[in-house]
Amino acid sequence: LDPMVISLLENSKGDLWIGTAKGVNIMRDGEIYTLNHIKGCPQTRIRNIQEDKDGNMWFATRTGLFKFDGTKFFSDDIFLTSVC
Repeated sequence: LDPMVISLLENSKGDLWIGTAKGVNIMRDGEIYTLNHIKGCPQTRIRNIQEDKDGNMWFATRTGLFKFDGTKFFSDDIFLTSVC
């Protein structure tokens, strides 16, 4: 876990989402899990974390907006394309 914690959010399932200078971590049942670039996690400073009504996690970074659906990350390029 990167010691530079920038944002925190407890989601509806009781998991603590931790945004750091190097990405995202989840504390679940006393264990810390790191989401890495293999799942598309942005390896950048996580400035804000929010959960939507469907349980998706949203992450604001200096390079854009990312959504995590519980399986993988999606970047804001997808959202902008689908809206326009």
